[in-house]
Amino acid sequence: MVLSFVVVVVSRSFVSSPSILQNFLFSEKSLNCLQREFYFSSNKKLLTNMLLIVEDDPMLRELLRDWFLEVCDVVTAQNGKEAIQLYEQFADKVKLIITDYEMPLCNGLEFLRWLCAKNNTIPVLVMTGRTLSDDEEREIRYLSSSKVLPKPFDLEQLSSVLKEICAARS
Repeated sequence: MVLSFVVVVVSRSFVSSPSILQNFLFSEKSLNCLQREFYFSSNKKLLTNMLLIVEDDPMLRELLRDWFLEVCDVVTAQNGKEAIQLYEQFADKVKLIITDYEMPLCNGLEFLRWLCAKNNTIPVLVMTGRTLSDDEEREIRYLSSSKVLPKPFDLEQLSSVLKEICAARS
């Protein structure tokens, strides 16, 4: 059984200083810990197909891509409009989506609404650099039974929330 879930990243100008970025730079041990969370006991990748990362901040987009590249195939988009095009192209392969919330052209919530109209079984992890309004949180949870993870986060926090999502799906 292949797990399908969406990770939504909510942020406004996320990496604004080196000290904030340092919160995302981790040891090899931390990265290996995250990677192990996405491997079955065999040598095959848990996500045998693809992860779609949608993030307008190029540094964070590449950091997330690098974290997951060894455990799944990764494609990236810089906004929700590009994400829709990529999802339509790879819908049968995409098993996980990480998306920013505040982006030009099509924000994370608009993308999530579109995505859930196509596939409403995909759970969502919302990572946010700001406090979501009650209405925003309610809508995201309604659309996709999501978890919310505030930024900045570390690999252990990300891994823990993703484990919760995986456990809920199995």
